[in-house]
Amino acid sequence: MTSSETAHVDWAEFEKFLIVLGRGDTEQQLVISLFPDDQSKPNIHIPCLAGSIPKADINSMLARRKGLSLGLVINPPLPKPDDWGEKEEHRNKYGALRSWGASNNHIAGAQWIWYEADGGLSHGAQLTAIRKAGLPESDLIVDTGGKSLHCYWRLDEQITTDQFRDFQQRLQQSVDALTPEMGGDAGIHNPCRVMRAPGGLHPATGRRCKIWSAAA
Repeated sequence: MTSSETAHVDWAEFEKFLIVLGRGDTEQQLVISLFPDDQSKPNIHIPCLAGSIPKADINSMLARRKGLSLGLVINPPLPKPDDWGEKEEHRNKYGALRSWGASNNHIAGAQWIWYEADGGLSHGAQLTAIRKAGLPESDLIVDTGGKSLHCYWRLDEQITTDQFRDFQQRLQQSVDALTPEMGGDAGIHNPCRVMRAPGGLHPATGRRCKIWSAAA
């Protein structure tokens, strides 16, 4: 791999993220997403297997289109139907095939819940607020390369998508009730939520998103 390819994504860091999530097996279905800083613009979804990520193509897209960030649909998809692509509802308004795994009704369930602070607090203050809310130590913390940390907790068993929505909303509300200055992102409860992925660059700062800590 050339230096120009490695400049936009540290793939070793991304693959470590997959392993921590339990999604690193080569046959795991993934949806990698390149998302813009302008939320009015669409994401570029890239369904693939964990063992055959189109790394060169992703690096090329990130190089050509400034402002895109590397993300991942955290929750795993259901098996793709054999007839996917044969029905009109499988395509968007432009006729392009929708990416399987990038819609809420494609998601199998959730093994993780997470919290994102948007209040601009220091990293230390964010971690203090999480402890103040009485939450257990995070199983995974991601330094986004920007202002926020993403704190993840692994669940003992997979929950349904409805339970995931409920847990995410309750988590955000419980933290912000005690520490409203955290400014928790209230919009990250949809099952197909894309989160910033370690290995990519934060376009606003140029800093690399990376794993801050992960439980053994």
